[in-house]
Amino acid sequence: MGALTGSRATGRGGAPRSGKLVLEGEVARGPASVVHAARLAGESGDPSAARLAVKAYDPALRVLSPDASRFEQAIDPRLARVRRADETGELPRDRLHRVTDLVRGAPAVLATLGSLRALVAFWAEAASVLGAAHARGAAHGHVHPGHALVLAGTNGAAPRPFVVDAGVVLTPQAARLHPEQAALLAPEALEELLADRPAPATRDADVYALAASILAALGVRPRARTLEALLDQKRREREPVIAAAAVGRSIDGGALARVLARALSPDRERRPRDADELGRELAALLTEHAGGDEK
Repeated sequence: MGALTGSRATGRGGAPRSGKLVLEGEVARGPASVVHAARLAGESGDPSAARLAVKAYDPALRVLSPDASRFEQAIDPRLARVRRADETGELPRDRLHRVTDLVRGAPAVLATLGSLRALVAFWAEAASVLGAAHARGAAHGHVHPGHALVLAGTNGAAPRPFVVDAGVVLTPQAARLHPEQAALLAPEALEELLADRPAPATRDADVYALAASILAALGVRPRARTLEALLDQKRREREPVIAAAAVGRSIDGGALARVLARALSPDRERRPRDADELGRELAALLTEHAGGDEK
């Protein structure tokens, strides 16, 4: 991987061009992709004004081009919109590229959010974002703390989520080379990957991954090195134990564990029916323990 390839021109000040996009530098890198900030040609030349993100996937992974049409429109203003080809111009054909809104946020983990109560409140709102997609017949497909970015609130408001990378399909090649990318997937998604089929993006799998993401945000995630071992772990999962150090008086760790356990059930029929239902269950925990300050 590396810089976006195939550009045939440069923008003002020597910035690389690709189609109608002017690239303003790398902003993030993962095991399977690299993300560049970008703007449309003709917009402000100030790099800080970049408002688009171009994600380029490792061509060796044979990542499938997702059906972006469901995410072209703003299903929810907290969900990154996918840009159409006629907006971005021709992009290099040596790998899959995706152009969405650029969001400069931090992963939704305890160290970012500061307290268990704030973390639960954040993920309850993130669940409502995905619930809006579920209501439209769409699913995210790869929920994890790095895809629910924390945006700082203004005037004392709580941090808010912005969800990115909806609809990207995780392939067997990517999952086997980088099993950490599959660690939060539902058992049925892992079964598909082990059968050499792409992991499907479904409402049920999103609910599971939301609950797994909350645990991961607290530092609890599967550490298996293979997809087979991951699936074995998930089939044997019991009610999660929320670390006592993360539990304050304003959240009942046992009640949170029970909510997450239902969402993490290997039996899809036992999970909440969509992300919005899980979000409401998480929000109810906050209401039930509204009086205590977390220590």
